[in-house]
Formats: sequence, C-alpha cells, structure tokens
Amino acid sequence: MFKNFLVALLVIATLNSNAQSYKKTDNGAKSVVNTINIEIQFYTPEVVRVIKHPVAANFDKRSFTVIQHPAKTAFTVASSNNQLVLKSKALKVTLDLKSGKIQYYTVANKLLLAENGAQFNPVTDGNKNTFDIAQDFTIDANEAIYGLGQHQK
Repeated sequence: MFKNFLVALLVIATLNSNAQSYKKTDNGAKSVVNTINIEIQFYTPEVVRVIKHPVAANFDKRSFTVIQHPAKTAFTVASSNNQLVLKSKALKVTLDLKSGKIQYYTVANKLLLAENGAQFNPVTDGNKNTFDIAQDFTIDANEAIYGLGQHQK
C-alpha cells in the first residue's frame, strides 16, 4: 500500500514538473516556454503586443517605434491542454505552452494570423552580443505583408 502511494506521488510530481505555467499581469500574461520569455500585452481590446526574448538575455524593451502605453483593457485568461487563451472584447490570442507559438483570432474564432515559430541565434554585432531573429507566420494565400522593407508572397 505504501509503495503504491509513493509511486502515485512520484507520478503526480513528475506531471506537475512538466506542466508549463504562466503569470497573469495587469495587461496580459507572461510565460517561459523552451527558454524563451513570452509576454502578451493588451494595449487596447483590438491591439496586442507580444515580446519574446531568450531567458538568459538581459533585456529591457525600449522601442522607438512603439510609443503607446497599454491602456486598461478588460480581458480574461484561461489555460487548458497546454494552451493559454487570452480574450478581450475584440480578440482572442492563444499561446501554445509547449511550443511557444501564438495564434490570433477574432472573438468569433476566425483565425487572423498563426505563428509557425521563432528562432533566436546568438551573434556578435561589433563588440555587442545580440541575436539574429527569425519569425515565421502562416498567412492566407491571397494576403500580402507590407512594411518589412520588402513584399513577401
């Protein structure tokens, strides 16, 4: 009987140690997935900002292009089956807590954009250690992306 109890306790501890966790914040949620810090922030019900960076990197996100600050936005956070779901009145954002991939939906559950993954490769720029970053998305075949310095098909 005592052996069975110890085995059950060990199984539960193992399952809990493999579960991914998150922390709800004032504007969204934070999680660490596969050594990558991921923060999802609602700026408005229609605008979401995602910040990703390696855990080991000292990182203080200051942007010259994003000058808006998050506004108080009502949202919910739920987690099940290794998926974190954040919802505002206009958007639903899901984070796969195993892969770190993010998907963006309307509240009617229509997929808007799906991330296929992100890679952070260490490089040296002059005398500064930094990262070469690659991020891949799935988009509709008839959709074009502008503003990246090139037109992607």
